[in-house]
Amino acid sequence: MTYLQTTLESAGVRKFITAVILFNAVILELETSEMVMARFGPFIGILDLICLALFVVELAMKLLASRFRFFRAWWNIFVFAFVMLCLACCDGEFIVLVHHLYAMN
Repeated sequence: MTYLQTTLESAGVRKFITAVILFNAVILELETSEMVMARFGPFIGILDLICLALFVVELAMKLLASRFRFFRAWWNIFVFAFVMLCLACCDGEFIVLVHHLYAMN
């Protein structure tokens, strides 16, 4: 087992990813409130994109560590499809955010 695989399967990384999943669930629930989105919409959108970025990084690291063996487990296929769907639904928001942050500097 490689160092990357060992790190990804460590208790600390698993707990961190679980915390991000739970945090993202709260963010998704907040996005259903018109009052919350009217007041904090841009901030919640940024938090949602940060969670998605963390999921993409984790997925990329798992793909690097496992290569094509990654797709042997149904759970990995589900996670891959889910993250790709989330990226597709971003509809360019991430690019707009990066451009906006770059313009602020």
